[in-house]
Amino acid sequence: MSLLTDNKKPRPRLLDQREKKAEQAAVERAENMKVRKRSGRRCEAMERFECFDRFFGSVFTDLRCRRYASQIHHLLGGNGRRGKGESALAENKQHVCAECHLEITRHVLVLVSCDPKNRAATAVYERKR
Repeated sequence: MSLLTDNKKPRPRLLDQREKKAEQAAVERAENMKVRKRSGRRCEAMERFECFDRFFGSVFTDLRCRRYASQIHHLLGGNGRRGKGESALAENKQHVCAECHLEITRHVLVLVSCDPKNRAATAVYERKR
């Protein structure tokens, strides 16, 4: 009797991998919903512009894009890192329009400043010349 109970087949790794991916996907979906709710369907990309004031000289102003947001941008990236760990959290994602997302990924809009504790709300981009 003891020989039959001791010789159980181990659980296939593929099942463990599928469960892990399903859990990650569920976290990703929940965090994406938080991002969409926070943005109010408006692009969250903030672009820094330099303006000239005759009294103060060069003054920088940050303006938020006015277009409809349709894509999620991961502020923390890397090979195989997107959607895992900290990258999956809503505070490390932005809801952006297709145009801004393309410019960010092509490095036309370059990240100038952000607070590490709340990257999405404080991320400011500058247009590369």
